[in-house]
Amino acid sequence: MAMDARLKAELVGASLVLPALIATFSAGYPTAYCPFPALTTLPAFFLPIPPLYYAVALIPGILFFLWNWSLLRGQSNVPRRTVAAATALGVLTAVWFAGSWEYGLEFQGARYTIRMLAITLAAPVYTTDKDWKNLRLGIPIHVLR
Repeated sequence: MAMDARLKAELVGASLVLPALIATFSAGYPTAYCPFPALTTLPAFFLPIPPLYYAVALIPGILFFLWNWSLLRGQSNVPRRTVAAATALGVLTAVWFAGSWEYGLEFQGARYTIRMLAITLAAPVYTTDKDWKNLRLGIPIHVLR
């Protein structure tokens, strides 16, 4: 039995909570699995009560629905703004790595810095179709296709 496109979108959005929890709260310091992403770490600083810190794990799912609201209507096309955003993020990431390479080696260590570089270099290859015509949104779009 085929799953409804809207239900798929809802499940994918909800599935973003667990990785956000792991990436933000699984260790007390930055690691390859817990890099303290700014998307969830910075808002946690502004929550007054410690149990509310875990509410920041909902942010990626909420942003997923705000960015891809057409998925809730059953449309699975990739918006042009996604291609533009991915291109801009790729360029900005390259600039960031070039500018902070020495800092990363000195303060975070070679092992961590090289792992982050490998993950960053693998991401565009993983999120782009083999013919480079269509940008995917990683695992969420793989599920929706």
